Amino acid sequence: MLTISFVRVAAGRVSGTLAPYADPETGAKLFTTFEGRLSGDTIAGGYTTHVAGTADAQTGQWTVTRRRP
Repeated sequence: MLTISFVRVAAGRVSGTLAPYADPETGAKLFTTFEGRLSGDTIAGGYTTHVAGTADAQTGQWTVTRRRP
């Protein structure tokens, strides 16, 4: 399970940090930050994951949409 250690929401933007976690394939310690923009019921943005002790980084995009009852 991933844990959000910090999140900030202001002026329609969201940013945050995940608690460090282990890569499920290599066991390496990973650090991830994320950012996004709120539009209606959707937040979309990007993330960057760094491998501890290296310059290696991976980026990607994410989207989440609230489901209304």
